[in-house]
Amino acid sequence: MAELWAAITGLELVWFLGLRRLIFESDSMVTVNLITRHNVKVDANYAPVVRAKEILVREWEVKVQYTFREANVAAVWLDKKSF
Repeated sequence: MAELWAAITGLELVWFLGLRRLIFESDSMVTVNLITRHNVKVDANYAPVVRAKEILVREWEVKVQYTFREANVAAVWLDKKSF
């Protein structure tokens, strides 16, 4: 769930910065699947999933893709800096 909220926050930030072409990469396959699937299951994640989907359909170009954690340089850097 934290990854989903992080995705929403990041997407909102990019939108408000005025960027309109984005490759969104996540090392959470669950998050990628939740926001790219067409059918949304009503459960505890329903509201944030719908929110993420609303952001993605705005007038911009966003490519959502999964990346392995080891290949996610930003995540690795942040992880090392957190301690």
